[in-house]
Amino acid sequence: MNTCPDCGFTYDSAAETCLTCGAHLGYPNVRAASEEPETKALAKRYEDAVERSKGRGSEDVLHAFENAVQQSHAVVNLELMRLQDFMSDGRVLYTNYHLAVRAEVREAAKAEFDRHRRSVDAMLFGGYADQIRYAALSIDGRGLKSYGPYTLILKDVAVAKRSSVLEENSFDFCKRHALKPGDAIPEGYRAVWVTRQKLAVAKLADLVTSDMEEAAFGALLLYSGPERDADRYIEVQIFGAFNNNAVESVVGSTSSGRFHEVATAAIIKELVIDSGKTWVEE
Repeated sequence: MNTCPDCGFTYDSAAETCLTCGAHLGYPNVRAASEEPETKALAKRYEDAVERSKGRGSEDVLHAFENAVQQSHAVVNLELMRLQDFMSDGRVLYTNYHLAVRAEVREAAKAEFDRHRRSVDAMLFGGYADQIRYAALSIDGRGLKSYGPYTLILKDVAVAKRSSVLEENSFDFCKRHALKPGDAIPEGYRAVWVTRQKLAVAKLADLVTSDMEEAAFGALLLYSGPERDADRYIEVQIFGAFNNNAVESVVGSTSSGRFHEVATAAIIKELVIDSGKTWVEE
């Protein structure tokens, strides 16, 4: 039973604020990842992964990987036109599929994908599914190019308090665990932002070898395939909207594409730099 610390009345697990006294209860996705059974299960997976690495002689490299993930960022990828809209106006919010369809600013996906998207989000988040924005963890600034060629690296301050992380893409997670509506989410596969490195170790420790170079850590954490179903990454689940003030830097090219695309990218680069952010040329 969830009890408000201010007034003592109970509240629903999907609530962000107490309906009795208005106290902020924390972000529900973060609360879910912070529950004791969840953190204990993750701790066990982490400890087992470290023990296995000792037997392979890769413990030192694994700890170096863990330290690198502790400095990782949340990244999202955009197509050029959406990047232009987002970076040129601070009033434009980074939205999600549900809200964009509801606001009639985009069409719903094909029926099969639409049903899948809605069912997966409902299984993982219930009543607050439409508040979740998806990102990925990145060590080196690389993002998921299947979502667009331009990568936004988000500031830690923009995501740290309101983000949970899931071991993999939520579609793949639900499929792998054969989840159905009403099923409990398997424990130990989620974490809060400050323990994201432990989730990465639990997931990837067996792929870390004693001779692995630190330069390989980035591709181990996030692999961007030619199609979305080939992507491999740790998913960041951000509660609520954000604008371009949440962006630390943009990674992309101003020299590839057709003439008008090159010209548009150059204009966006100027906007990014003029707003005090960093442009990283690919």
